[in-house]
Amino acid sequence: FNPLISLVVYFATLFAHELVHGSFFRLFGGQPKFGVGVMGYVVPYAYTTSPGDAYSLRQMSIIGMSPLIIISIVAVVVALVDPSLATYASVAFAGNFSGAVGDMWLMRQIWRFKDAANLSFIDLKNGIAVFGTGIKERETASTLQSKNDPTNKINKFTTVWLKTSAVLV
Repeated sequence: FNPLISLVVYFATLFAHELVHGSFFRLFGGQPKFGVGVMGYVVPYAYTTSPGDAYSLRQMSIIGMSPLIIISIVAVVVALVDPSLATYASVAFAGNFSGAVGDMWLMRQIWRFKDAANLSFIDLKNGIAVFGTGIKERETASTLQSKNDPTNKINKFTTVWLKTSAVLV
């Protein structure tokens, strides 16, 4: 076990995670943009977004969950095929899962719109814009807005991310 290799694997996994998002944005006709930021003044993160490009609920679900599924499968297969790499595969698995917490949170939010019609989603750097024409969309959006106050510096998502990361490490 080499800690330096583990660190390289961790950062390579974060890079791969965002590349998978970007690949699926592109697959669905978008123009992905990549970047890094800090949430709540304490939690650094990498992101991929496709501003101005609209996606369906199904497409956003695939875009959002594909890194978790693909990288997790690759990590498990690597560990099974070559047990000497299991430690590094575990680093990749845990790092990817930790990074996917935000994706899972976002999926939870957008799936609240599953019963609404005429939806489209535009991924933004710091969230997602939801467009629809019916009362159900407005009611759901209003509920989500009140639960996710953007003025909260350390919001519920950050707390969940920190707890999940602490458990995995």
